[in-house]
Amino acid sequence: MTKNFLDAIILGDTLDPDQISNCMKEYHNTHVDWSEQYFSRPSEFGETSYELLSRSLEIPSQGPVSILDLGCGIGTFYKLLPDGLRSRISYSGIDISEKCVESAKNRFAGESACFSVASAANLSFGNESFDAVVSHMAFSMFKPIRAAASEAVRVLRKGGSFSVIFPAVWTASRNQNQALSSGIREIVKSVYPNFEKNRGGIGEVEFFSKDNVRSFISEFPEISIVDINEFEVDFSGALNEVLWGIKTFYWFQILDDASKFVVEKKLIELLKENQESEGNIRNGRRFALLKCRRN
Repeated sequence: MTKNFLDAIILGDTLDPDQISNCMKEYHNTHVDWSEQYFSRPSEFGETSYELLSRSLEIPSQGPVSILDLGCGIGTFYKLLPDGLRSRISYSGIDISEKCVESAKNRFAGESACFSVASAANLSFGNESFDAVVSHMAFSMFKPIRAAASEAVRVLRKGGSFSVIFPAVWTASRNQNQALSSGIREIVKSVYPNFEKNRGGIGEVEFFSKDNVRSFISEFPEISIVDINEFEVDFSGALNEVLWGIKTFYWFQILDDASKFVVEKKLIELLKENQESEGNIRNGRRFALLKCRRN
């Protein structure tokens, strides 16, 4: 991570989209399987967020189907598609991380899935090429997000579905320890005094309310919202489990080694203060599944 980039975050300066992309690419090149590990826990509905995204697809029950996965990572969404569907789809996954794409290609070598390094804001596919476009925890972080949305709409066929999952930051988790949440925010502010100015800049969400989501989608008259459904994932666990999850986030990973050491000590102290009688720490998060249809 460049010093100029870190300085910009700390000072609250406007971040350059290319700097943001490079930051995210660097992170995922060194944490290729983070998303699959972190989101392996089931939601309140008994399915993982990846499985909920897969179930949201509106595609014909028979015949060939084409799917584009934006921010595909190591191919987790493709891996979790039902066998009957995987056998008849034309799947394309793109990601800005060369290491993630390399891992996905090796993982599914011999299968028809196609993985490539590309930006969601500049797709090489022709107009109306796909029956479905999906994105798991990536779309709301794309910069520039409107260019990515425009491209997703452009390559989606009429009647096709556009489904994305992202954090529902507007709703408090039922399983979250509020003292823990407040403590983590204070720790973040201790190293990034102006962090709030750049919340959307280094991997935080673009959408801060349901009205905000609706307003954003209304900018693209070619698509309309079908549903915005929320769900909960319980990340509660032992101290080391919860600590691992916190340390994987961008705000921690972009710190220098000396700051990481100090912050980790503070996090451990905070987590110990919030352990319950059986040693577990309550830690939940809310997410939203946005489902749209191409008019």
